[in-house]
Amino acid sequence: MRKILLVTFLSLLAAGCSTASEPAHQHTTSSDALQNSNMDESKGDIFQKTSSADHLPSFVTNKPQAIQDAYKTAGKNISLLQKMPCYCGCGEIGHKSNADCFVQQTTSDGIVWNSHATTCNTCMNIALDAAKMQSEGKSEIEIRAYIDSTYSKTGQKPTPTPMIN
Repeated sequence: MRKILLVTFLSLLAAGCSTASEPAHQHTTSSDALQNSNMDESKGDIFQKTSSADHLPSFVTNKPQAIQDAYKTAGKNISLLQKMPCYCGCGEIGHKSNADCFVQQTTSDGIVWNSHATTCNTCMNIALDAAKMQSEGKSEIEIRAYIDSTYSKTGQKPTPTPMIN
């Protein structure tokens, strides 16, 4: 049984970030429960709350520096990433934008991180590209056009992120 699960996991990992072919249920927990890591069994995502975007979750701190940098960048650019689609296939598990790959929600007393992007180069690259372009003075419309034209080549369906007007 473990061998079958391992083969299935490796096959899904090779196929991309999406791990479900039908929309997953919404993950909801109380704010108190989010103080520690929680796992949504339907997606395999881990959620952890920290006091701010300046404090990374523990599931990132033991990862390579590139992953930590992507999470730091995403945490500081949530509003921008909410306007950028993700092209890893994560719309199939309920994500609405690239921001959802990194952040479950923001609250008045912190941020609830999502582990999804720790295993997905597409998610991380979209976030890093968008933030870099914004720092270069590009408009959100220009950034969105670049993200769409570049990452639509993955062949994955994008998240249902509304167009920027």
